[in-house]
Amino acid sequence: PHNDDISETKKNHHLEWKIRAEDLLDHGRMVGKGTYGTVYKAQVRLHGCVALKELNFVSPTPTQFQAFRNEVFALKKITHQNTLNFYGYIVSPRFAIVTQWCD
Repeated sequence: PHNDDISETKKNHHLEWKIRAEDLLDHGRMVGKGTYGTVYKAQVRLHGCVALKELNFVSPTPTQFQAFRNEVFALKKITHQNTLNFYGYIVSPRFAIVTQWCD
C-alpha cells in the first residue's frame, strides 16, 4: 500500500507537477502500446496536446510505485533541447506520465 505522494521531501514541491484527472480533457487516440503501458495523443488543460503514457497498473505494487516515482524524478530534472518537456504526472484513475507531444 502507498499513497500518491511522490515528493522527495516533506515539502509540497511535487504538487506543481501533479495533474488532476479532471484536467485531462480528452484521453485521445492510442499511438503506441508496450509492455509497461500505452501512449495516447491527449489534451490536457494548460498544456493542450500532449503525450500521455498510461501505465498498465491501477494499484501498483511497492516496486512498481517506486519505478514510477523514479521516472517522475528523472523526467523533472531533464531539460535539454533534444528531449520532450515533462509536464507532469497523473495518479488517478490510472498512473500516467504527461510529456510534450511531438509530431
